[in-house]
Amino acid sequence: MKKPLILLLLLISHFSFLISSLSAQTDSAYWNARFLQLLRWTYVDSSLATIYLPYELGVRSYESGVDDTNSQLKTQNSQLKTQNYLPLHWYGYSFLPSDQWPVVFHVAIGDGPEQTLTLAALQQLAQWGAFLTNDDHRRLRLATIRQRDETLRQDSLLRQQLDSLDAIARALRIEADSIQASLTADSLETVSRQRAEEIAQAKQRMNRDQIFILNVKTARSEYMFGLELNLYNPFGKTISMLEFNVAPYNDRGQVQEDKFHRTVRTMRCMGPIAPESPAQYTFDELFWNDRGRIKFMRINSITFHFTDGTRRSFHGYEKVLKHTLR
Repeated sequence: MKKPLILLLLLISHFSFLISSLSAQTDSAYWNARFLQLLRWTYVDSSLATIYLPYELGVRSYESGVDDTNSQLKTQNSQLKTQNYLPLHWYGYSFLPSDQWPVVFHVAIGDGPEQTLTLAALQQLAQWGAFLTNDDHRRLRLATIRQRDETLRQDSLLRQQLDSLDAIARALRIEADSIQASLTADSLETVSRQRAEEIAQAKQRMNRDQIFILNVKTARSEYMFGLELNLYNPFGKTISMLEFNVAPYNDRGQVQEDKFHRTVRTMRCMGPIAPESPAQYTFDELFWNDRGRIKFMRINSITFHFTDGTRRSFHGYEKVLKHTLR
């Protein structure tokens, strides 16, 4: 009598499981709406995501013979907040024959392989703050840039202080060597005069030919491509501000759009820059270059605004090149 009863209970349990699973799978409208809500998340913290999307972690565990996924989970809590964000790609979802989690979502991190994510793992990552929208990521980048700019400003002040101390040390060394200097005054005066003449001649030529670009160097940060611009003011009046347009190129010398389909950026540099004075500006996050296709950039136009209200513009790469020191 007990054996038929057990078989009957097993059959009832099995059919209940199938009915529950089929019910979840037929509710496609609910899961479609749920998936559309997920698409707003476009970045994920890679250090948190690897707990539930452990592609590289799983490979290392398999090769070492140690399953460290559980130990990774035990060390995490709801207060985890890090900033190793990478692009997140959503590919869709599929149904599973599971009563508890009938749906898994298909995702990939950056250029990594497609992996699956259960609803439980998704909710845990969201609680940890692992996901960001485009607007969230943009605000995070702006905050990072402001922090970096403040650090650069502090470093600049420190360098100025060190330069002042170095100038004082040089003056003391010159005073200590005054006797020897007097013996070689004639030769030093000659060298100094020659050096001053060379500088004067160089400035005269740059002023005459209006050479305002000393050099353009590549500046990079993680996944980004930019430039360092070194300028000189040959115009005889103070520059209050300048604007320039820059375009990225690939190794074939063709304009190369970045990940966000940008092919030109307009940048603004604030002065003042006094006549016959140099200035340096660095923009290391002009174009997103995570695939390394951008190899160099060209300044295609530049406009100088002067403190007297006038301005000068130079359009075209060839024309700008004529005003570059070579």
